[in-house]
Amino acid sequence: MWKWPDLRRNYCVSEQPQFEGNILKNPNFFLLGAPKSGTTALAQYLSEHPNVFVTDPKEPHFYSKDLNHGLYRDRDRYLALFEAAGHNHRVVGEASVWYLYSDVAITNILTEYPTAKFIVMLRNPIEMAISLHDQMVYTGYETERNFEKAWELQALRKRGEKIPVWCHEPKLLQYKSACLIGEQFARISAAIPKGNLLSIMYDDFKDSPEVVWEKILAFLSLEADGREAFPIVNAAKARRSFILKRVNDAYCRLREALGLRGLGTGIFAKLNNWNHVGRSRKLLNPVLAAKLKAEFFDDISKLERTLDRDLSGWLDK
Repeated sequence: MWKWPDLRRNYCVSEQPQFEGNILKNPNFFLLGAPKSGTTALAQYLSEHPNVFVTDPKEPHFYSKDLNHGLYRDRDRYLALFEAAGHNHRVVGEASVWYLYSDVAITNILTEYPTAKFIVMLRNPIEMAISLHDQMVYTGYETERNFEKAWELQALRKRGEKIPVWCHEPKLLQYKSACLIGEQFARISAAIPKGNLLSIMYDDFKDSPEVVWEKILAFLSLEADGREAFPIVNAAKARRSFILKRVNDAYCRLREALGLRGLGTGIFAKLNNWNHVGRSRKLLNPVLAAKLKAEFFDDISKLERTLDRDLSGWLDK
């Protein structure tokens, strides 16, 4: 079976924070997953703060060397993402959600930037797994549109079977391991210096964004920016045509491989925008819901202990 080429590359360690004049030209903060936990919205809000710079794209995934995911594997190309940072930007960073899932990303980051700050978004892993499957279907990595059937395929896929041809990193289809946030958070909290890690619950962010926003600004030593609106970003969506999605992907990859700019017409961007529609979440059947609660019970308990917070409500939904 044909597979996507391995995008992983070796990299060299840089010096500590690099400045041009008084302008910070590399990251001093990282926004991590879990995927589908509000990172896109928070990255957008942060990018709109006058003293914060967030890369575009927000998810270069440079440091997750164990995952064949993301196109920013060349160090110079990665650092070029921060070139647009200006004199007013005291906080400079990126938001690669899969750094939380990666076994090596945090170690790689801390090797270069031991004083970097980290914000981690966390969500009920049961809801997260369902949303992640929806996202994988939307991006085209997942071809099984039924979540329950996709869940049952995990064992086969771990053996390298039933991998969709367009999925260049099969680990992203391991929905249980990708959503073991208790295990993942315990690992990174043991590595990141005390005081440099802030955890944010998706439910808190959704229900009380103003309170969470104030906490984030304090953590990053930023002044209030007067934000009052917290619009929904990256809502659930579906594709009108997967064929059109494939054509657009092929065009983008060819352009990337040849180092070419776009055609300047905006046609592909307009087609891509037309090709998605809003979609409401489906309710789980009771049998599957009970199974997922059993699957994630131990991991939720682990996160409870690490955070010293009662998360039993996650199992009551």
